Amino acid sequence: MNVFPTPEGGYRANLFTYWKASDAVQKEFVKGDSTALLKRLSSLMMNATGSWTVGDTLECGTVSVMKSTGYQQPGFVLIGDAYGRICPCCGRGINKVIRDVLTLHKMVPEWIANDVDLTSEILENYYHDDTREVYEEWFYTQSLTLRDRIVESTPKQLLRRIICHHLPPRLQDLYWKYRGSKRRIPIAQ
Repeated sequence: MNVFPTPEGGYRANLFTYWKASDAVQKEFVKGDSTALLKRLSSLMMNATGSWTVGDTLECGTVSVMKSTGYQQPGFVLIGDAYGRICPCCGRGINKVIRDVLTLHKMVPEWIANDVDLTSEILENYYHDDTREVYEEWFYTQSLTLRDRIVESTPKQLLRRIICHHLPPRLQDLYWKYRGSKRRIPIAQ
């Protein structure tokens, strides 16, 4: 959940989670019983935020993890989520946009200097830039991994949820150190 202040003095909260459309929890949330549902989802969150109410409209929508096709159109490029949508739970959307803009920043001066027509062949250099492709694949894979961790009910995923959501931070650190996990994403340079 992302919470941020609004100009009107309140707060806006964006909650990202995975539910099936037929799930009773999802139906309860859409009907507007958000406080009861969120208490049920995470008592720790309510302890941190205190009590609150939904002051305006509640909007629900779907989020899809996807890759674009047919994007090689002469004259324009797709950046960020326009090229490939990742899960908001990753919290890396801005990194994706920055990576794409940095790739363009590297290429556009040459295009301008040489008065290049942005044909599909020229744009392939942007879409298949080595660094950009590594980031793009990492973001996409991370999105699918997060979804699987949330949705799957294998013993491994259940153990991971317990560790990530119920253990004190010091014990979590020991677990990740023991696993030798690389939890950080590459930083856009």
